Amino acid sequence: MAARKPGSLTTRLTLRPYQESAIRELQTRIASGQRRIVVVAATGSGKTVIFARVVADAVGYGQFVLVVAHRRELIQQTYEKLLHAGLPVHQVGVVM
Repeated sequence: MAARKPGSLTTRLTLRPYQESAIRELQTRIASGQRRIVVVAATGSGKTVIFARVVADAVGYGQFVLVVAHRRELIQQTYEKLLHAGLPVHQVGVVM
């Protein structure tokens, strides 16, 4: 399968300006060589939406992503957001 380019996924995610800003800042830090980065935002601010877009872009570059969480609810929420971000079901696996 050919690698997709970031933003080439059909997505229904609409990012808020501060979410777009957080993604740009994250990309800047990664480009500068930082590898341990934490995104901090208030409850309800859409951290999972930010994460889903970042993962969709990474997959577009042909990267693999592993998500580990201590709550089934977090896995379910993340799974739904990844599908909403445009990742096909066959590319999103869940083991609980």
